[in-house]
Formats: sequence, C-alpha cells, structure tokens
Amino acid sequence: MKIMCLNGWGEKLHEPLLAYLRSSAPDILCLQEVVHSPDSEKEWLTYRDRDHVLPQRAN
Repeated sequence: MKIMCLNGWGEKLHEPLLAYLRSSAPDILCLQEVVHSPDSEKEWLTYRDRDHVLPQRAN
C-alpha cells in the first residue's frame, strides 16, 4: 500500500502535481496546505470555516 502526503502549494504546482500523482498512483492521498503570511505581525492566525476553527502558523 502506498500512502502519500503532499502540500498543495496554493495551486502553484497544479499541473506538475497532477502528473506526479498520476504516475505515482498512491492508494491513499493526503493533501495539506501551508500558508505563509509575511504581512502579518502575528505568529498565529485562525482559520475559520463554519464549525471548524483551526490555529494556523503565519510565519
């Protein structure tokens, strides 16, 4: 079984990522997104989506 975890890079690598996924053919794929917010003076931001509230590093 092949398990893969990748960062989505805000769709900047969309086409190469799709090609890589097709050739790798993972059984389980976990995608994550890491956000860098250089304009924020805070070290942590809060991601809110309806009932989901998650702390997120900004630096």
